Amino acid sequence: MTREELLDLYDSGGGRLDFSRLNLMGIDLSGVQMQEVLFAEANLSNANLTESCLVEVAFTGANLSNANLSGAELYESSFFNADLRNALIQNVNFQGGRFDSCNFSGASLENSVFRGSVLIQTSFRDTDLTNTIFEEHIWEPEYPIPADQTLLIDVDLSEAIVKNTRLRRCELLNTRLPSGEIPRFGERFKDIQERIF
Repeated sequence: MTREELLDLYDSGGGRLDFSRLNLMGIDLSGVQMQEVLFAEANLSNANLTESCLVEVAFTGANLSNANLSGAELYESSFFNADLRNALIQNVNFQGGRFDSCNFSGASLENSVFRGSVLIQTSFRDTDLTNTIFEEHIWEPEYPIPADQTLLIDVDLSEAIVKNTRLRRCELLNTRLPSGEIPRFGERFKDIQERIF
C-alpha cells in the first residue's frame, strides 16, 4: 500500500480505521496527522513517521523495527508487544502513552520525553536514552485536573545507554534504574526525587 492509498482510506473512512496486519514496510508517513487508527500486527519496519502527529493510535504487536519516528508527537497511543528495535525515535513526545512488553533494544530515543506514560515490562537493552526524560504530566494551572503519573513497572533501565537521562516524579514498581538500584523492591511508590543519570 502506498502513502496516497493509505491516506485516501483514512480520509474517506471516518471514525476508527483498521490497518491491522498490513505490510507497510518502508512506507513514508512523514508529517501525517492521524487519530484513532489501529495498526495491530502491521509491518511498519523501516517506515518513515518523522514529524507525524498520532493521537490514540494502537500499535498492538506492530513491527516498527528500524522505523524513523523522529520529531513525532504521539498522544494517548498504545504499544503492546510492539517491536521498536533499532528504531530512530529522537525528539519524540510520548504524551499519555502505554508501553506494555515492548522492545526498544538498540533504538535511539535521544531527547525524547515520556510524559504521563505507563511502561510495563519494556526492554531498553542497548537503547540510547541520552537526554531522555520520564516525568509526570502537570496540567496547566487553570484546569483543575490532577497530574498524570508516569509509571514504570518491571522496567530494566540498567542496560540502557544513559547521559543526562532524567526520571522526574515517576511512580516505580520493581524498576531497575541505570545505576542498577531497584528502589523499594516489591512496593509501588511515587519517587519524589529527580534522578539524573
